[in-house]
Amino acid sequence: ALIEEGTPVISLIPERDSEIKLNVKEVEARGAKSIKISPWEGEFEIPNIDSTFAFYSTVIGFLLAYWTAREKDLPIDKPKNLAKTITVQ
Repeated sequence: ALIEEGTPVISLIPERDSEIKLNVKEVEARGAKSIKISPWEGEFEIPNIDSTFAFYSTVIGFLLAYWTAREKDLPIDKPKNLAKTITVQ
């Protein structure tokens, strides 16, 4: 429901997880602009960090969210509708 044509989606893929890749394909099928960051070939590759990808992906995710909020002049400490976007698997 949140994904429509042209929605930017950034995927931090920590391992060769087929479920995450299926989710990425789903948002791409809905017309999202997908950016994939992963230590594996075929995505934006970050070399030689298999064991530390969790740390790097946390920093990348935080900085992307922070810079986006600043650029859009949004309140950084009060994300809108956060409870509505978190899903339980």
